[in-house]
Amino acid sequence: KLKIYKKRFSPFFKKMTQKSRKILIYFLIFLFLIISPILILYSQGYCFDFENKKITQTGTLFFKTIPKYTEIYLNKNLKNKTDFLFGSTLIENLAPKQYEIAVKKNNFVSWEKTLEVKAMQVNNAKNIILFPENPKFKNLNKNQINEIENFWAVPNQEKIILQEKEINQWVLKLFDTKKIVKTRLITEKEILKILKISDKNKLELLNLSFSSNPEIILLETEIKDARQYFALNIKKTPIDIVALDFLDPATKEISIYSFPQKFNVISDYKDLLKILFLKNNELYITGLSEKKENIAPVAKNILTYCVAQNNTIYYLNKNGEFYKTDFSFKTKEKLLKNAFDLDLEKKYKLENKKNFIFLTRDKSLYLFNSGTKSFKRLSNSVKNFIVSPDLKKICYINEYEIWILFLKDQYEQPIRKSGDEIFLTRFSKKIQNIFWLNSYYLMFNIQKNNNEYETKIMEIDNRDKINTYALFSNQISENQNNAKMFWNENNNKAYILSDKNLFESEKLIK
Repeated sequence: KLKIYKKRFSPFFKKMTQKSRKILIYFLIFLFLIISPILILYSQGYCFDFENKKITQTGTLFFKTIPKYTEIYLNKNLKNKTDFLFGSTLIENLAPKQYEIAVKKNNFVSWEKTLEVKAMQVNNAKNIILFPENPKFKNLNKNQINEIENFWAVPNQEKIILQEKEINQWVLKLFDTKKIVKTRLITEKEILKILKISDKNKLELLNLSFSSNPEIILLETEIKDARQYFALNIKKTPIDIVALDFLDPATKEISIYSFPQKFNVISDYKDLLKILFLKNNELYITGLSEKKENIAPVAKNILTYCVAQNNTIYYLNKNGEFYKTDFSFKTKEKLLKNAFDLDLEKKYKLENKKNFIFLTRDKSLYLFNSGTKSFKRLSNSVKNFIVSPDLKKICYINEYEIWILFLKDQYEQPIRKSGDEIFLTRFSKKIQNIFWLNSYYLMFNIQKNNNEYETKIMEIDNRDKINTYALFSNQISENQNNAKMFWNENNNKAYILSDKNLFESEKLIK
């Protein structure tokens, strides 16, 4: 080959003068001296900033998306795609400046944000979710005669308790969303029969709540302005129902606690259950089989209480003292360094959410800090609050605003410190029913008119604009005639009650 090249180019070099050869050699040396530093600087992360006309170090953008294999656009130009395995990509050697970013995939709503690239730094967006443009919804009540009046999601399961309307009565059914099977639980007339009241009367179902064992539920009903409470074991066949006739209108903060022993068909489940309630500032703990006249208070001067794991009870008394004890009440531990400043004209409520102890005083929200032995005030105007799945932050809302409070340091971008509070957004209409989809996205309802609501999904990354997605389908009325909505993190599906029908979305996080 060398002989061929010599033969081919030798006439050219023979025609060149000595001066021409020197010029060519000097030119090649000049190119080498110019290009070599550029290549070295580029390999070390430098580039020429044409806007500012200077050499500067480059930065990097990192993306991780759901779903995978999405397109990444920088300043409207396709730059890269996330991979098939991890849904991530790294874009290097970017000049330090602001970039308009768009993450796109066919049939999904785009994610858009302006992010700044800084020299020798990696700016990342690791929690991007693209949601379907027009998600499919399935009517769980399709071809059914009965209308669905209400529903309650069974905690940590893919099951829902439905309240359906039959002729002249309501009925409770357990719906397995995975197996698509409905099981009849109990009817209004069956409960009236237990109460020995004519079925011509109307029994209103006010509320349904779950015990620490989701298979045991508490029903709160009302007939002729009188409250009636029942404990239901929905696992046993036929359904076992017990009237809690020792509860009266003076009782409040009623809860059922199930001790965590294992049992089969639960013939012995009554021995594992305790009913807790307050009455005239006295705390009562009783079993299902105890007689009304034998029930005595276990503690007095109690303002509020809550039950946590490991059979632990927390309570706040009328002296502002906060204690921890167990169901025996034989020993108690004082938890506050100084008594809480009370205003007995206000309403207090303790809540255990994912092992965080919260106290609400009317609309004010406090979090118990075991390190300082005090209640830290979080906000003066709270309508509802929820703890994120990663246990690192709290979302709380008032009528129109959404706020995020960080309980622990967040090292991924945007970096947050424990105690940081960010204002997420404000709406002109009231906010209802808020849930965490995961630790970085929220789902909630906005009240548009008296009985019309719109479901939205929103990220909590407030760098630049906050990406918000209206969850709308042609199968559901845009203006939902009910505020009830639920997100099931076990199957990544949304459930929306609209026009007496319950709709189940396809998987929104794929």
